[in-house]
Amino acid sequence: MSKLFKKTLIIIIILFGIIATLTSALSGWNIYRGLSNEFISKGLSISNSISDSSVEILLNRDLSTLQSLIDQYLDIKGVSYVVVVNNEGEIVSHTFVPSVPKEVLETNTSDSNTYLKDNHTIRHLDVKNLGEFIDISTPILGGVAGHVQVGMDKSLIKKEILSIIVKQQVLILILFIFTIVICYFLINKISKPLNILTDHVTGITSADLSEQNVDISLIKTIAENSSDEIGDLARSFMQMERELSQYITKLTETTAEKERIESELKIAHDIQMGFLPMKFPPFPERTEFEIYANIIPAKEVGGDFYDFFFIEDEHMTYGSNNKLFFVIGDVSGKGVPAALFMALSKTLLKAKASSDITPSQILTTVNRELCIDNDSCMFVTIFCGVLDTDTGEIEYSNGGHNPPYIVSKSRGVKLLNGQTGTALGVFDQAIYVTNKTKLSRDEGLYLYTDGVTEAMDINNNLYSEQRLEKFLSDQDGCCETELLVKRSRTEVIKFTSGAVQSDDITIMAIKYLN
Repeated sequence: MSKLFKKTLIIIIILFGIIATLTSALSGWNIYRGLSNEFISKGLSISNSISDSSVEILLNRDLSTLQSLIDQYLDIKGVSYVVVVNNEGEIVSHTFVPSVPKEVLETNTSDSNTYLKDNHTIRHLDVKNLGEFIDISTPILGGVAGHVQVGMDKSLIKKEILSIIVKQQVLILILFIFTIVICYFLINKISKPLNILTDHVTGITSADLSEQNVDISLIKTIAENSSDEIGDLARSFMQMERELSQYITKLTETTAEKERIESELKIAHDIQMGFLPMKFPPFPERTEFEIYANIIPAKEVGGDFYDFFFIEDEHMTYGSNNKLFFVIGDVSGKGVPAALFMALSKTLLKAKASSDITPSQILTTVNRELCIDNDSCMFVTIFCGVLDTDTGEIEYSNGGHNPPYIVSKSRGVKLLNGQTGTALGVFDQAIYVTNKTKLSRDEGLYLYTDGVTEAMDINNNLYSEQRLEKFLSDQDGCCETELLVKRSRTEVIKFTSGAVQSDDITIMAIKYLN
């Protein structure tokens, strides 16, 4: 049994139940009124006949003749009793055995079941142990000689009503069964193609549409042979399947291409990370300083970078090199273009750095190289410096980058002030200045890109320089560089929890220990 037929069957049962109830109530009421009026008319005729016939008999006091007269009326269908009462209220004759019930003798005309009609009193009586009756009282000789009471049996009315209602309900039942049979065949005819469509859709979930191995012959038959809504649905299914197949084919191709790109970007990420120093500590034999750095790209590859290495000096003996070059940079944009420009910038910096030229000269030379054929108008901000590991002196130059912080337990946290030039790659005649500072023992530098201070939370609030300065102040001087960088990274990640990372985050810390 289909679900559609079950629902239809329930609706039909409810509908026919309502019809059967209403027709039974309406028919029963109409039949009751009709038969009651018929019984009253019959009772009036009988009581009038007895009243007319009993005048002379009562005057002659011929009671046996009167009894014979009223007994013969009991043979008439519906007549239950006859009572004759004289003008003094005495019962002179009746058909009850052995006596007349008190309910019949009561003459209260104010009862709601009693009413007058053409000088006749009509009452609806409920006589104990005998049943319900319509009692019709007719005066004899205008009431001078008494009155006649005729009782009509109401049980016959109920039996007649029950008989008619049963016949009516049998007819409704036959009509109900006929309707169910018709509905079964109609619904089966309707639901069969719907079941085919349902099975087809269910089969699609386990089929490989890209291989075109789905059987649509039954759907096609429905679409060709049906011009109604089911045919429209079948045609829509076929159209949907064609479009779905095309979509899956394109999606498969797109997914394969996406996976290929992701694989290439993963390789590019690994290559880019290979450009950066990732082994810490990088110089375990050097006890004059600590250095640690970390980078979190916003995409698979990014434009931030850092580097550090000792500048070779041909005049120094092996192992006595004390010039540590360090740099941090941020390329405009993100993704592959920024990564390529970053690789170029880092390579040029390492190639140009030497003990013979100052940091400003390094930036000037690299800037001119980057401006050549820079049709994409990309640029990079760079902060670079040279640390003398013997004295703690630092020579540095800034090309449009965020100035680092000096972190000291005695001097607190403050920006490393100095003249700043423009970003590299913008103007080939840009001028850069070499600045100097000196770190005391246990003092350090905190270098970062704008991905730190411009990191945003879910409400678009910036992490800001103020939060960074407070964080650095809470460290009570320059702790171990690895610990400082990792704490700072954790602080930024916690602040941006739930938000999408919008820029690369790079942090580097140097601590002077000599």
